[in-house]
Amino acid sequence: MSRRARHLSLYLAGLAAGALVALAVSAAASDRAQPPPTATFTASNNEWTVAGTSSNTATIGAGGTVTFSSPIGNNEHNARFSGSAPSSCSPALPVDPQPPEWSSTCQFDTAGTYAFVCTAHPGMGGTVSVLAPGTPTTPPPTTGPGTSPPGGSPPGGSPGLPGTPTVKVARRQRGTTVRGSVTTSVGGSRLVIKALVSNRLLATSPPRRVRKVSVGSLRRLVPSAGKTPFAVRLNRAARRALNRRDRLTVDLRISVTPLGGTATTKTAKVILRPAP
Repeated sequence: MSRRARHLSLYLAGLAAGALVALAVSAAASDRAQPPPTATFTASNNEWTVAGTSSNTATIGAGGTVTFSSPIGNNEHNARFSGSAPSSCSPALPVDPQPPEWSSTCQFDTAGTYAFVCTAHPGMGGTVSVLAPGTPTTPPPTTGPGTSPPGGSPPGGSPGLPGTPTVKVARRQRGTTVRGSVTTSVGGSRLVIKALVSNRLLATSPPRRVRKVSVGSLRRLVPSAGKTPFAVRLNRAARRALNRRDRLTVDLRISVTPLGGTATTKTAKVILRPAP
């Protein structure tokens, strides 16, 4: 091979290597895409959801804005923040629930988690996650399976995830409402509770197939970290069974989904007796 041919070969190899490096840098930049500057929450069917999705959590960068809108429907709504609040809103968010049509655009200058609810519908809430400048929306990769963050895993949870919530429910209770509490380490968690009873206990005659049926439920947003009490009222069929039998065994299925995490489900068995 001539000297000129060797030089040409080396030149083309250099160009190919440069192209590969450029592609790698472009891919890394894409993986570490920055959060969007804006988001929109829309009130519909007594739920706050991010426009174009079924999620009630929006992620933006610090200095970004979120628009809250109640465009249609017959119900009145508002968006009230507990704990951290937006830097400013224009026009101001309604303090009390208001009928449609209204909207407000709020600016979030400080990184953090902002939880809000509609005070007319306690289970209707959402969370705005504001990321500091330069924070990518995708977390950096781990070095392999079982890798823990610096300082070890958070107590009661998986590496990098909030701690496992604590549930307290008295095993023996009186009345037609099952009570308890959930303690979470982060705000903005979604709480879903179902009360289940065997249909054998509800029926006045033996059912064809024995199964657990729902006799009460609760869905709400836990806006702040800490202890949150809950109360699940039994439906009419369960109340009648309790009065008829003087005792009713209720299984509680409690699911807590923290912001950006996975759901943790716990169960508790409660023996109910009529109120004295």
